[in-house]
Amino acid sequence: MLDYKLVTILEGMIIIQEAVISFFERLKSASRLYKLIAFAAISVILVLVSVFSSGVKLTYNLIYDGNVFANVSSKSVYNEAVELASAQLADSNSVLDNLEIKSVVTINGKFSSAKEASQLILQNNPGVCNGFEVRVDDKIVGYVSTFEEFETLKNNRLNAFNIEGATCTSSFSASVTANNAFFSSKNLSKQSDIEAAFAKLDVQTVAITDTTYSVKYETTVKKDSSKKAGYEKVLTQGSNGTNRTVKEVTYLNGQAVSEPKVSTTVVKAPVTEVVVVGTKNVYVTSAPQNAASSGFKWPLGVKGVI
Repeated sequence: MLDYKLVTILEGMIIIQEAVISFFERLKSASRLYKLIAFAAISVILVLVSVFSSGVKLTYNLIYDGNVFANVSSKSVYNEAVELASAQLADSNSVLDNLEIKSVVTINGKFSSAKEASQLILQNNPGVCNGFEVRVDDKIVGYVSTFEEFETLKNNRLNAFNIEGATCTSSFSASVTANNAFFSSKNLSKQSDIEAAFAKLDVQTVAITDTTYSVKYETTVKKDSSKKAGYEKVLTQGSNGTNRTVKEVTYLNGQAVSEPKVSTTVVKAPVTEVVVVGTKNVYVTSAPQNAASSGFKWPLGVKGVI
């Protein structure tokens, strides 16, 4: 096969050589006008060869509404770019109908590849929006322009079942995602459409209540018989303790569906107060009276007979 191609090329070169020799032989005997025409034609050919060998090329501009946004080296590259762009559109490829192409002569120009041109086609088309398609499981339920909008609508539904005073973690019963996509601007969803789609989904909420509270200390009394009654002294100062109780409950659309899981932890144990009190009794005797010098003293206030 290689030898056959080589022979074919050599034969072609011989034919061209013979044609050139024949042309110049005839040119010797030709009229002056014919020589001028031949010289002009050769000059034009040489100029064209020189121009195209210096980087001049026929290329194609891509245009939307009169604005050139890309340049490709050939129609095959353009066709491939259109196919790639159409494949990336999530909803429809009809928005590519207003794309224009125009052939231009370019000198040492930079050209977009088919992949680059496909992205430029989508980004510059006024009828295409670069946003996010919202999916529930594998079904597209709408389109939003920003990921923040998707997050806001999603969290509004999830937070609707939060339990006051608790730390809540909520999730949908289905897979809810937002993926970057190109789509027709006319298909951009209303906020109410996405909210309606989310409202059909069940929401499971795990609510955790974390409570810390004080525990009153106890008092112990120690009796000391060596100390007089009424003696009291705090031997150990008491202090309150701290306990922590965590309660977890699972809810479905705001209704409890599990028994509370309760755990209590002692953060700080109370310190028992110790008080010492005296128990020794003290007896008081009255001073002795002097007896009468003679007989007994009459004990009554009036006279009488005993």
